[in-house]
Amino acid sequence: MQIQHHPIPVLQSDIRWCTPQPGCYKLNVDAAGPLDDGNWGLAAIIRDVEGVVLASTCWYMLILIDSNVAEALALVKGIEFAKDTLFLQLCAEAVPVM
Repeated sequence: MQIQHHPIPVLQSDIRWCTPQPGCYKLNVDAAGPLDDGNWGLAAIIRDVEGVVLASTCWYMLILIDSNVAEALALVKGIEFAKDTLFLQLCAEAVPVM
């Protein structure tokens, strides 16, 4: 029996991570979903000017109306996370919905 390998296409994106201004931390957030059960996953990551990950978190959220609501909620929760972890000099960036 011969196994056939089929490459999985990977989409290339023109979106790239940009460094924050010196003295600031970068907050990136994103939302994924809806999952099979209708719920969403939200995530936030905080990096320094070198791109080193300093903190990250994720949330599993009950059914949300659409991706715009999910992205907005990810940003709100990401800002709360940054405040709670004392990253006060913050630049934020959300991945655009396509």
